Amino acid sequence: MNIKAMQATQHEYITNFAAVKGTDYAQFISGTAMVLTGCDVVLAGVRPDAFTEARKVLLSVISLAIAALADKAGIEDVVAATNECRTMITAVDNAGNFSSEVH
Repeated sequence: MNIKAMQATQHEYITNFAAVKGTDYAQFISGTAMVLTGCDVVLAGVRPDAFTEARKVLLSVISLAIAALADKAGIEDVVAATNECRTMITAVDNAGNFSSEVH
């Protein structure tokens, strides 16, 4: 895993989002990335017999967190913005030869 490449890729995406769409949008992308990848980490540690219930709970948490971040940033098309975040996460994963599963 190449952490420096991952950090550089994320920095490039966030910097570009800030320049093109504003700092509030960039903060939404950054916050949403933390929510999505953080939930990946939590689910990775869940016992198989509890996975389905844990996933339901985390999906609720993800929805509420992303809605709050979008409201704070004034984002109306939350789906499109979240998809841009997922694109960034994939690019970061690819830069570091790392694979996240849930987001």
